[in-house]
Amino acid sequence: MSMQEALRTLGYKTYHMEALMRDGSHAKKWRELSEGKVSVNEVFEKIAKDGYNATMDNPMCEYFAEQSKMFPDAKVILTLHPKEAAGWEKSFSTLMEFVRVQSSPFSLFYPNFLSLIPSIQDLNAARCLMGQKTMWLEPCELTYGYDQHREGWLATQYEKHNAMVRTLVPEEKLLEFTVTEGWEPLCSFLELPVPDVPFPKVNDSAFIARLGLILKVVIYSWIPVTVLLLMCLRRCCRSSKPKPQSREKAD
Repeated sequence: MSMQEALRTLGYKTYHMEALMRDGSHAKKWRELSEGKVSVNEVFEKIAKDGYNATMDNPMCEYFAEQSKMFPDAKVILTLHPKEAAGWEKSFSTLMEFVRVQSSPFSLFYPNFLSLIPSIQDLNAARCLMGQKTMWLEPCELTYGYDQHREGWLATQYEKHNAMVRTLVPEEKLLEFTVTEGWEPLCSFLELPVPDVPFPKVNDSAFIARLGLILKVVIYSWIPVTVLLLMCLRRCCRSSKPKPQSREKAD
């Protein structure tokens, strides 16, 4: 998110996973790609048509090689975690815990109504693309199966992804960058002036953890709250009914 805000400050319209959350047509297009109904070029044509001129985050980073072919003049920024592989592993685990809160199937023990929403199902399908092309993983393995592997497995996948980027992107078109480096290397690489504002600092993990907790409260409470509201409504309806008037006794 810090990198996204930085690119926005520099004037780019940046395509991030949040674009799929804001616009269901994009999530649907990625789901169609996962099902083999459209090509990756069709997905990127839609992204470009909607005015985006920079992409980042999953599932877009899985297709950086295809983007480079489609846009040969594009530059590539390999955004590294400031705490390297171990830091990324911790951050990614926090993110996937939130994803599970959102996407786990509905059951009596976990009444997750969110998983029944079509746009959420599209998002889940898009997330299952993660790791397939740059880490050679099975569909959904990185997203929903990461915790079935030994400790350190995620860090290994991080290194595999980075190694592939370094292999496929020409050195003159590649910047390896951490957000702690600030504006200078980024602006130099993109040939843009340095903004007169501090480099953005957005704490993804803390925000995601809070949002996950809020979603859990909503998911576990919506049924009892709905029942309580219906009971109150029923009680109000009964109390608002006019009482029948008694007939006066004749003298």
